[in-house]
Amino acid sequence: MNCNDEVTTVDVAARRPGGSNGDHSGGGSGSEDDLNLYTFIDRDQVHGLNLADPPEQTAKAPIKPWDRRDDTSAYAESGVDDTFILTVPFTCAVRLKSVLLNPGIGDFAPRRVRAYVNRPDGVDFDDVTISYSFSSSSLSTRAAGPAAGPAALPAPSIETGMAGVFVAPMARAPASAVGNVGSGKPQADFALLEGTPGVVEYPLPIARFANTNSVSIVFSHSQAGDLSRLYYLGFRGTALQLKQEPGEKLDIGAANAADAPVNSVRERYGAAQNTNVR
Repeated sequence: MNCNDEVTTVDVAARRPGGSNGDHSGGGSGSEDDLNLYTFIDRDQVHGLNLADPPEQTAKAPIKPWDRRDDTSAYAESGVDDTFILTVPFTCAVRLKSVLLNPGIGDFAPRRVRAYVNRPDGVDFDDVTISYSFSSSSLSTRAAGPAAGPAALPAPSIETGMAGVFVAPMARAPASAVGNVGSGKPQADFALLEGTPGVVEYPLPIARFANTNSVSIVFSHSQAGDLSRLYYLGFRGTALQLKQEPGEKLDIGAANAADAPVNSVRERYGAAQNTNVR
């Protein structure tokens, strides 16, 4: 599907499995924000900075269909240090609700994400260096156990059935460290959950991601300090409908298994956590 930048707030409900085209997911909730946006990513135009060779191929490696989310044979990897940037354009404007990440476990897993909206040429490392500095203790956000500190999380319960998606507790930078689109600040800045295998869902501030044509994401702060990897990158949200001229046919593709609603699988929820970031 190819959309231009002129959009309405009407969602492409017919494009969503579980909507008027029928449920292809095995139990979608029917929410308008259930869509995995894989088919709306302009994968050929995904690019990045400080990526291992060949960078063009490396940038696209973690952009996979949902049914390949556990494939660890292809991944993005940083080049000279542990910070790398991926810029992901969409084929039409989207409203992002959350980002889906699998950085793996171990020393090469990045522990911090910063996201910038509508920077089609990407961000550079000058943008990154002026952003907020997390303390090292605030980046230790674990799924369970005493290592998480005073605000330790209870062990997540694993539902039976299909593989679950962990909805992470969030350790965010303070409000002053983020800003609206065009402010020069990232639109989201948060620590990643450590020690949780598989895909983890991180909610985004919807107001700042309500009309997104591209998103540039900075991954950094691995334990190794000289290398970071990412095995899966996906997005959950809503594609915004193209304005239709009178008599013009609106081309909406058939439902695809890669669009399966993320919450059609059984989810595991982490407890809410407010982490002080200094």
